[in-house]
Parts: sequence; C-alpha cells; structure tokens
Amino acid sequence: MARFNDEYQKGKVAKIVIFVEVILPAKFFYRSFDLLLHPLNKKICAEYPENFEEDFRFEFLKDSDYTIKCPDGAVPALKMVLNASSKFMHNHFKESKENEFICEHKIDVIKPVILYLHSLCFKMPKSYNLDFVERLLKTIDFFDPEHKSDIKNPIHKSLCQKFAEETPNFDSILQWLRIAVQYRFIHLLDMFCTVIANKHFHKWYDTILSTGDGIQVLRDIVGSEVRLGYRKIISIGYIFFIHLLLK
Repeated sequence: MARFNDEYQKGKVAKIVIFVEVILPAKFFYRSFDLLLHPLNKKICAEYPENFEEDFRFEFLKDSDYTIKCPDGAVPALKMVLNASSKFMHNHFKESKENEFICEHKIDVIKPVILYLHSLCFKMPKSYNLDFVERLLKTIDFFDPEHKSDIKNPIHKSLCQKFAEETPNFDSILQWLRIAVQYRFIHLLDMFCTVIANKHFHKWYDTILSTGDGIQVLRDIVGSEVRLGYRKIISIGYIFFIHLLLK
C-alpha cells in the first residue's frame, strides 16, 4: 500500500481501486438455520411420539367428548383441553353448548392443529406443498393457540429447509415471499433476499423496481391484509439491501 501511495503522490497513478473478497461458508447466509445457535433451533415444540397408543397425551383420540367436523372428515377432541388451549374455542364455548363444531378447513390441516392443542406436539409432514402450508397457517390463526409461536417455529424452520433444498425459480419464489411476509418469517425472508440478490435480481428489477409503483406491485403479491408499515420495510429496506449487494 505504501508503494501505491507513493506513486499516487507523484502523480503516476490517478486512481486506486481496491477489491476485497471475503470468502465465508454459504450456510451463514443461505443455510443459517443449520447453525446450532440459530433462533429456529430453540424452543421447537416436541415431535410426535413413535407410538400414539401408549402416550397419555393422545388418549383423547380414543375417548373424547367433542368432535371437530370438517368437509372431508372429523377429528375427536376434549372440551376442557380446547377451552384451555385455544382462544377461539374458549370464546366459542361461551355461546355454544353443542358437542361438535363444524369447520370449513380440511382435515389434513385440522388434525395436526387439534393434536397440538392436546399434546403440544407437532411435526411437518415429509412431503408438502405451499398450498398446504398456507392452509395450515390459516387454521392455526383460526384456532389461535395459547402458545402459537411454538407451533409456527417448526413450520418456519421446515420452510427454510425446503427452500434451501428446492431453490425455487422466480415464478414460484413470489409465493414464498407472500408466506414469509404475511407470517413474519424473518429468516425465510432473509433467504429469499439472498436468492434474489444472487440469482434473480434482473427479473426482480423488471417486476418490481422498474415499475412506477413498486410498493403497489408488492401489495398485489403479498396480499392486502399485510400492514402498510411492514410492506414498506420489505419494499424499501430489502430492495435497498439488494442494491447494496450488487454495487
């Protein structure tokens, strides 16, 4: 550096450009959830036991006093447990003495939520699509569990793992963005940002940044129910971050 500085002082060099390359493991940016101290590795609720029949927490499946009826089936439950674990059911029981509740959600998302309300156990299926995830999250919000974050954390982590394994193309990646924004999945949002910056920035620019109203385009993507303040964080903060990465 001293040599370059001397040449600059003598006028032999008009400009000095220094490039610094920092090589870090990709998991710090893309698979950060693999790190032991990552927030998603904390407070993850218990998974299902190997044998439901020998676990007292699942006795209600054989001996229940309440039924959740879905368009495609029914799930047994216990009134006292639902009253204590679900804010929605607690309010519902104030007005209803029926022994069944008719629900519009399908059984594939109702059953894991009811199991969680009774046992505090949850596990994402080995194979699923984003439609299932969105329906599951809507069902969770509907029943409004007392410990909602404990069931959403494993969903968040599973989505991060799925995102890393599949590396979605640009057309499908916008659906991931909608889920990340609507449910405040910050780590999934960070992964989205990394992929956009490294693989799809030009398409992102053509879709969002080149339009006259990028915020409105993002509203159309993430949904109108998302708070305006949070939209601004995504549309301004993260886009600015992506610009910095590419400069």
